Amino acid sequence: MKRTAFLAPAFLAPALLAVLFANSATAKVMTYTCAFPNAAFEDGRFETGGTLDLKFVFDDVSGNAFLVGNAGASTVYPVTGSGGITFLEPLQSGAVQTTTIDNAGKAAHSRHTIMFASGLYPSQSYGNCDIS
Repeated sequence: MKRTAFLAPAFLAPALLAVLFANSATAKVMTYTCAFPNAAFEDGRFETGGTLDLKFVFDDVSGNAFLVGNAGASTVYPVTGSGGITFLEPLQSGAVQTTTIDNAGKAAHSRHTIMFASGLYPSQSYGNCDIS
């Protein structure tokens, strides 16, 4: 079965999240606000001072998780463990982007972008997340 991400308009994101999490009376909703200033690329380049910012919202009871951005919210798939959490974001191209965050907030974001004209363009970004 093919999975595609749902992207709601930005003004609907807070309402969408409230409705989806409303059924979880005892839920602990976690927000991960992440900044990734460093990135590594396949060609060996390493860049610092970047501006990749990501925000994830996760309901630990329902298991629902979303990547929230300027364009709205898209569903991501959480994988939880004793040391942290990973969010999986399947793309329409067939690639999967991942963000792994340890319990202290240290994070890595792996992009596996498939550009139809030039093929696979992988990169990995490093940074930290505030967990609230």
